[in-house]
Formats: sequence, structure tokens, C-alpha cells
Amino acid sequence: MRRRDAIGASREAGFTLAELAMTVLVLGILLTMGVATFTQRLQNTSYQVTRESLELIRETLISYLARNRRLPCPDSDLTAPDGDENRTTDGDVTTDCSAALGLVPYNTLGLPRIRAMDGWEHFISYDVGDVNDWTITDNFSVTNGASLTVAERDSTGTLNEPDDGANAVVILLSHGPNGRNAYTIKGTQIEAPGTGTDETDNTDGGTHYVQRAYDDDDSTTEGAFDDILVYLSVDDLTGPLIQDGSASTAWAQLDEIINGIKDAMFYYIASDMVDPDTSTDPIRCYRHRVPDADSATDGSEDNGSLSGNVPWKTIGMGSADEVLDPWSNTVQYIVSVNTVTDDSPAVGENYTGIYNGMTPGTIIYRLVSGGSDGSVDATSLVVTNDCHTDDHCYDITVGQLISKMADASINVDSPPTQCVD
Repeated sequence: MRRRDAIGASREAGFTLAELAMTVLVLGILLTMGVATFTQRLQNTSYQVTRESLELIRETLISYLARNRRLPCPDSDLTAPDGDENRTTDGDVTTDCSAALGLVPYNTLGLPRIRAMDGWEHFISYDVGDVNDWTITDNFSVTNGASLTVAERDSTGTLNEPDDGANAVVILLSHGPNGRNAYTIKGTQIEAPGTGTDETDNTDGGTHYVQRAYDDDDSTTEGAFDDILVYLSVDDLTGPLIQDGSASTAWAQLDEIINGIKDAMFYYIASDMVDPDTSTDPIRCYRHRVPDADSATDGSEDNGSLSGNVPWKTIGMGSADEVLDPWSNTVQYIVSVNTVTDDSPAVGENYTGIYNGMTPGTIIYRLVSGGSDGSVDATSLVVTNDCHTDDHCYDITVGQLISKMADASINVDSPPTQCVD
């Protein structure tokens, strides 16, 4: 009885072989689930770190532009990345970038190295496209354009190009978990993606990039895709500067340029008069003359020219740059009638110049900018026509000029019928 009881007790206290096998199976399942969950959590953390780094770099670039009126060049020391921007003349920020595409210059931006890397410890790529416009202070303007293009591939596989062409000034690219073509902290480069894929488009050094959802199917024409791309548009970069008042919109800049031309033109018109034409003849033949246009593009007026560039030398402006619109195109100048520009009327010729008695609403001259496309429509070059919808016209009338001269206590006479010799 005692032995039987001992044997029975032993069976109650131990495991059968089947029970032990089941226990091992359950533990294996739980362990596998745990490893998968842990791996997924690590992956999620890597994505989160990557997105946070991309956003921090994005905001830091905007702040850097606000302070310096330029973007930094890439760190193009790919095999020995040091975080410093590289220019053709080291340390001279007035010189070009050594390369448009490289790595984030974290030292130049004041960021720790870890923030220039994604969650898989690969360096984030940095492309500044048309480098001279955005990386040299003297070239900065809110009218600078974009030179990089980011297309979106949708769920149907269709690649949708942006409507207005190039839409990105800066590209920040994490090469994702697979790291294809990325540089490591040791300066080594991971193998490139297969040819003809969307990831190839993002790593071939060109100006065209693709953005799409994650896809691990490597059998499609577009290939697997795990790149994480952030881009900055012109508005992303200049919007904050305009909002805080540290930069003006292109249209505000154009208004300032036009007002400068109008002021110079007014001083010229108000002072250009002969009184009288001889010591014995009290009758003036002309006064308050409007200059002819500059048709020879040398800054000086050309006799009899009613349409051309602003004659900046003639009206006393300092340089041709002062008559360039924000898109670096010369403002066009159109005079309405040659009787207001004639500086040598013949005996018996009708009175010439601006005078009281002229219809106040008569347009004396027009200034025209073609806007961002730089092209002025022929319609706008005739002052009696309405301005073309794509152009920006500024009309100056007789009434405006005479009123301004009166406010400045500048005498404006009424005309005789004819000049008298």
C-alpha cells in the first residue's frame, strides 16, 4: 500500500511526456509572439525617430534661412562625414556648393549628429537642387523658384506629377529600413536599389523624386519601397519670413520698385523745363517734359522712342538693378504721346510738355512688369488698352503729376496756343 501510494503520489507531482511537449509548444508560441511584438515595437520606434529627425531638420533649415538669407550646402564628404557644409572655397559662404546632393550638414545647422541620422542609423540625404539661388545670400529672394520635383504614386500605381512642374527647393530623404544607397556612420554606402524602381529615382542624383506608401513587394515594376521623404517648397521656406515681416512678398517688392521709379521720374519731370526760351521772349515753348523710353537698353532715353526700358540714367537712378522687378526682368516703360517728350519744338508748333488744361485722366506713361513668367503681353504696351491679366501695369496720369507738383509748390503754367520764336 505504501508503494502504491508513493507511485500514485509521484504521478500526481510530475508531468507526462505529452504534457511536457504541450508546455514546450505553448512556450515556443508565446516566445515567437513576444519576439514578433518586440521586433514590431523596435520598427515603430525607428519610424518615429526618423520622422522626428526629419521634422527637426526641416524646422532648423527654415530658421537657418531666416537668420542667414541662405540655406547651407550639403556635407559632401560622404566617406568621412563631419557635418560641415562643403563649398568650392572652404569657409567662404559667397561661393558655390561643392555638390547639390549630399548629407545633412548637422554641425553647420547646430544639430547633434544623431539628428542627421534616421532610426536605422543611416545618414539622411539632403538635396538643395539649384544651389546658387538658395545657398548664397546675395541671390536670395522670395521669388526664387524650385528646381526639384516630387511626384506621388497612388494606390493604383499611377505616378502623378505636380501640376506646376518643379515643386521642391529642398529634399530630405531617409532611405528606410532597407537603407539602399544610404551612407553609414563609418562612411560606407549600402548597395543601391535595383534599376528602374522608384527607389532608384530617389537615389540616382537627378532632380526627380517619388513619394509613395510603404510596399514590400519587390516583384512589381516600381519595386519595393520604404523611403521616407520630406520636401520643402518655396512657400514652406519663405512663408514664415513673410509672416514675421522679415521678408516681403514679391508683389510688395514690386510695389517698392515701382514707387522708386515713379519718384525718380517725378523729380526729372518736375525739374526739366526752360523758362523762358530767350531773354526777350516771355513765352515758354515747353516745360515739365517726360523722358523718352530707353530702346537701346543702355539706360539713356532715345529720342522719339515711346516704348522700351525705363531710362534709369536719364532720370538719375543709380543702376540698372533699380529698374529690375523681383523676377530680375526689366520694368517696361511706355509713353502715351510724343508731345510730352519733345524737347525741341519748331517755331509755330503746338505747345509741348505737361501743363494745366490737359485732361486730368490722360495717361502720361505706364510701367509694366510681366510677373513671374517675365513676358509682357503686347496688349499692355499700349496705354489706351487695359492691362493684360498676366501683367502688372502702373499708369501715371496728368492729374496725378500736376497734383503732386502743386503739393511741392512747383509751378505748372497754362499753355499758349503756339510756341513763339
